[in-house]
Amino acid sequence: LKALLTTVGKLRQGVAETAAIAQRVEEAIHTNVITAKVGPSSQDSSSNATQQEAEDTGTSSLPGASIDRTLEQEQRLAALLSDAFSQRNSARKRVEAVHAFLEKFDLSEEDSRLLDHYSFDDVEASNVNGMAFLAALERVRLIRKELGRTFGTMDLLHNTQRSQRQEQSSSGDTNRLGASSALRMMEVLAQKQERAYERLYHWLQKYLHVHGHDSSNSAFGDDDHVDEALAHPFVRRSLYTLRNVPAFYSHLLELIAGSRRSEETRRFLLALTSGYGGLPPIEMRAHDSVVYVGDMLAFCFRSFSVEADVARGLLDYVPESEENSDGEEEKNDDVPLAEEEMDYGAEKPITAAEMLSQSVGGVSRPLKARILHVIASLSRRQDDDDDSDDGLADGLEEEGAATRSRLSQLYEICGLLLFYASAMGKTMAKLESRGTASSDGSLVELEATIENNPLLATLLECLGEAANAYEASLRVYGAMLEQLNIITGDSEALLAQAMVSRIVEVRRASPGFARDVACPRAHRQTLAIDWACDALIEAALPACKNLD
Repeated sequence: LKALLTTVGKLRQGVAETAAIAQRVEEAIHTNVITAKVGPSSQDSSSNATQQEAEDTGTSSLPGASIDRTLEQEQRLAALLSDAFSQRNSARKRVEAVHAFLEKFDLSEEDSRLLDHYSFDDVEASNVNGMAFLAALERVRLIRKELGRTFGTMDLLHNTQRSQRQEQSSSGDTNRLGASSALRMMEVLAQKQERAYERLYHWLQKYLHVHGHDSSNSAFGDDDHVDEALAHPFVRRSLYTLRNVPAFYSHLLELIAGSRRSEETRRFLLALTSGYGGLPPIEMRAHDSVVYVGDMLAFCFRSFSVEADVARGLLDYVPESEENSDGEEEKNDDVPLAEEEMDYGAEKPITAAEMLSQSVGGVSRPLKARILHVIASLSRRQDDDDDSDDGLADGLEEEGAATRSRLSQLYEICGLLLFYASAMGKTMAKLESRGTASSDGSLVELEATIENNPLLATLLECLGEAANAYEASLRVYGAMLEQLNIITGDSEALLAQAMVSRIVEVRRASPGFARDVACPRAHRQTLAIDWACDALIEAALPACKNLD
């Protein structure tokens, strides 16, 4: 090894000396020969002078002719060496240009191997190779974009290549590197990119258990598997990478939303009948209407919040490595290539709000059926269920208390629906980037998103039914004041005051009637405390004969 090291050192020294000698020869040729060329006129005058001198001295002119031929040979040799050095310098510049071109626009062997042969086997254990695969995909995208900006699109490159072939005889070889090399590289990179995107798309389908032909029978043996899978860093980064292929990205989001819809519907039905998350079945409290409706709405709101976080995490995810560079490259990177649009289509992906609406849409039908059933049972009179005439007076007396109880429960259910509808509306407004609700609790954002969210539409529809039932029941109670006065002995004014007090107590305790929660315009007058007071006073005032 020492001998080899000594030999290499001597060889490097010899190469350095040879390079120095070549440099001095080049400088000598340029300084001493090329710049000292003699022009034709000077050569003629020199030849004439030489012949004149030879004639004067009587010597032969052969030595002068030999000197001229030697000078011409030296000049030809100098020109030949100068051309050789110029070609060497040009070739060196071309080599540097080729290296710079490949360094900027070509993939490394490791990136090419990952794009062609990575099998996603080590994602669970260690996602180092997975992240390298995604980084290689991102590099391919940037290379293709830079090639498109530098040399034009594929069609433009084809036209340029044809024109270069036609002008090849006249233009020489100096322009061969540009369009033809870029065209070949763009074709190879496009094939690699398309295959890698397709493999990533199919792997995500398999890993997340979402398939277009079998989306309803997804494997949900473990309830938390899909949630953990969607929160996996590699899955989130993969979905972010697939944004560059709108067709794959949109279809995968739709499959995920469909599977989440089936899972949330299954969880809600399980919570109703068997219990979920360690809680007892919700229908065990069906005898208590307010608690029953409140538990259903609370479960739906928790599911709504979870799905909103999932949608926000998937669609608003930005890798840490790109957060700093987004501001600098935002103007350039947001412009898609024309060939990308032609290859993959320009299908618009679903938004976070649309994905949320689709995920929780399956809960709306069973929730609506149960809430409407509760409202219908509270709006029926007691004699609708019992047609016997036994104990009519006691029945009327009990009916007054029962009517007040049912009215207060209907009013409390209206407050619950208002509260949860407002909370869901604010969540939807944040997802749609419309900002949060205003400080006065305006539901402009909520009313604007009703058509796009079936769960919100269900809550507001149930609110309308509950408000109408409350209004009708309150008018029926006002018509019963005279009968209740005869049975109980309490004046109409005291009966009206008792009902107003119950409504006020419910309104003060319910979060749905807080100042920061506004009521939709269609039900604002009916659910106002002023309307209840006016309706009861109007019913009780004709029977009042003193100032009680």
